[in-house]
Amino acid sequence: ALNNCFNARAILAAVGKEDGSIRVPVPNYFEPSSFGSLEIRKTERTEFIGQSIDYSDAKTQKIQMLAIDSLELTRLDFIKIDIEGMEMDALLGAKHSIEKFKPQLLIEKIKS
Repeated sequence: ALNNCFNARAILAAVGKEDGSIRVPVPNYFEPSSFGSLEIRKTERTEFIGQSIDYSDAKTQKIQMLAIDSLELTRLDFIKIDIEGMEMDALLGAKHSIEKFKPQLLIEKIKS
C-alpha cells in the first residue's frame, strides 16, 4: 500500500515446475546466518549459511508449491528469479506464461 502496488498480492508458496507441495527447512532465525542463501532442497553442493540446516521431515514445514502457469495470469511483465538452485524448475513451470506474455526476465543462476 505504501508503494501504491494495489495490483500485487502476496502468496505463501514456493515456485516450481508444477503444483504440489515441498518441504522447506526452518532455520534458527536468532542465529546470524546468510538466510538469502538458504536452499530449499539439499544437494551435494548445498552452501553452508552460517548454521547447520536439518532437512529431515521433522525439521521442515510443508509449503504449497505453484507453477507460475497455474496462476492463469492475464498479464505478466517481469519475472525475477533468485531461488537458490530451483531456477530451472520455476522457468519450466512458467513456460506457457513466458511464451504468451514475453516478460522481462532477471534470473540469478549461480547455483543452477
